[in-house]
Amino acid sequence: MQDLNFKDLSWNKIKELSEGRFVNLTRLQELNIANNLLEFIPEKAFLKLSTLRTLHLQNNRFRSIPSISFVPLVNLENLYLSYNNLVLPSEDSFASLPRLQKLWLDGTNLFEAPIKSLLSLTKLESLNLASNNIRSIPDFSFQNSKKLVHLYLQNNLIEYIGVNAFEG
Repeated sequence: MQDLNFKDLSWNKIKELSEGRFVNLTRLQELNIANNLLEFIPEKAFLKLSTLRTLHLQNNRFRSIPSISFVPLVNLENLYLSYNNLVLPSEDSFASLPRLQKLWLDGTNLFEAPIKSLLSLTKLESLNLASNNIRSIPDFSFQNSKKLVHLYLQNNLIEYIGVNAFEG
């Protein structure tokens, strides 16, 4: 099983992940644990998953982003957190993910664009903030996202877009 590069545990009733659950899967590139009952991810849940490129965490019960758990995921490129009831991500939520290219935060009940948490994501190409409760896009919201080519903002409550909102 050490050569396994894709693991799909989606659509189950998983409530918790123990630390080191995936420690022997050192070649894993994609992990799907979407559509479960997870509320929390232990700090060392993804230990030794440095080859992981894609992580599916959508449709769980997260209230906050388990950023400390992401530290071992130095090669992560795609992160799906859609349809979790999240609070606004903190400034360092994605700081340990320097290679992140795709971030899905749609349907997470955000009331504002997570501008500060995006600052460290200089390789971000695709960002989905659709189906939230975002009311405004301030100036320079995506200033460090020079590589951003896909931005999804549909189905929000946007009333204001700054003149320089998409400048950077």
